[in-house]
Amino acid sequence: MATDPPPIPRRPLILAPSGGPIINRLVSALMLRPEFYAAAAADVDGTGATGAIICLIALLRDSPFLYHLSQTEPAWGLALLLTALLALLRWAAVGLFALAVSRLARTRPTYRSLLRVLAYAEAPTLLIAFDPWLPPASQLLYLPDIAMNVWTFTATLIAMRAATQTSLMRAAWLAVPIYLVQRITLVLVSQ
Repeated sequence: MATDPPPIPRRPLILAPSGGPIINRLVSALMLRPEFYAAAAADVDGTGATGAIICLIALLRDSPFLYHLSQTEPAWGLALLLTALLALLRWAAVGLFALAVSRLARTRPTYRSLLRVLAYAEAPTLLIAFDPWLPPASQLLYLPDIAMNVWTFTATLIAMRAATQTSLMRAAWLAVPIYLVQRITLVLVSQ
């Protein structure tokens, strides 16, 4: 008589930023889990993976534009490469700015830990990709933009708190200029 094999035990969700499926990492970042951001700040092997996530976020965020370009331009593949390259350059520049701001505030995070947490703080900008398909009334009221900005600022706040290991109020003061630079550079490099 054949019996059923024993059930495979379920593995817990991997919160290590350099391990597990990318979708789980993005969901953890989008859910604003402080323990996830703290793990990202401490994960010394995760900087390369977060660079790939920065490229993925940029490609997804600009996907409506890239799709349109693919339908009209024969060399649209160069736009993919340029989008990823600009995303990495922007990430490095925002990380340097964050390092300067945190040094002025007398906190001592490493550049790489700032890069890791700031990469995940970019996850809410994926909402930009859905903007063309939203109802016109919501676009007129700027509700998606307001939601994305509040979400991104909150993610930046949690990221800075995890990287600097400081109080919430001090992390908020650090997050304001960093968030503003993130937004300005995003507007400059997107589409």
